[in-house]
Amino acid sequence: MTVIESLDRLRDRYIEYYEDNVGGKEDAKYSWWEREKDCQQWCNKEKIYVQMSDTKTLKIMREWFKKCKQQ
Repeated sequence: MTVIESLDRLRDRYIEYYEDNVGGKEDAKYSWWEREKDCQQWCNKEKIYVQMSDTKTLKIMREWFKKCKQQ
């Protein structure tokens, strides 16, 4: 399974979890999008924030989802 496929699968699991425990599907998608867009890092070369690698994003999103489930 590729990193992108793993990230997509995690997103689907998060949306399902959110729907069952917190609220609606659209809220779940927005919540995921809001958190995922924060996965940026400073690029000294470009002098702007850029999206992290897919691997880093997957790691951060996994940790975030784990914390969400513990609350």
